Amino acid sequence: MKTNKINKIPFYRLIGVFMIVLITASCGKSPLSETFYSIEIFNNSSDTICPYLAIGGGNTQYPDTLLPIEKPALVKIAPNERFYYDSREPWSERINKLVADTLSIFIIDSRIYKDSSWIKIRNENLILKRYDLSVAELEYLNWRVIYP
Repeated sequence: MKTNKINKIPFYRLIGVFMIVLITASCGKSPLSETFYSIEIFNNSSDTICPYLAIGGGNTQYPDTLLPIEKPALVKIAPNERFYYDSREPWSERINKLVADTLSIFIIDSRIYKDSSWIKIRNENLILKRYDLSVAELEYLNWRVIYP
């Protein structure tokens, strides 16, 4: 039985095109890849924490020292664990758009967050720690905030 070599050419071309797409996608910026910028919060304590990033948009932002009026949904970070806040826009650009180009990060005990009313947390300032960080400070920290 004869094999038709002409029918094999499109298959090899298809494999070649597929390999080019794979190689292009694995290189830096390609239409198939997306870049995310992260701020890491590392919990170096023995308690579970809930961080709140004051990034504006109608919410609290530096130099305002109060938490927002509405209770935000916060993540929990267990002891010796980390969480990454990702952004499609570089954090330096997001922070520079804030009123005072400073990012405030509030650390709240997860039990307080769960068991207390948000009004009580807000009015009594029941936070463990507040960081007010400029872009230069975050760059120096390599975009990593370690609590405590």
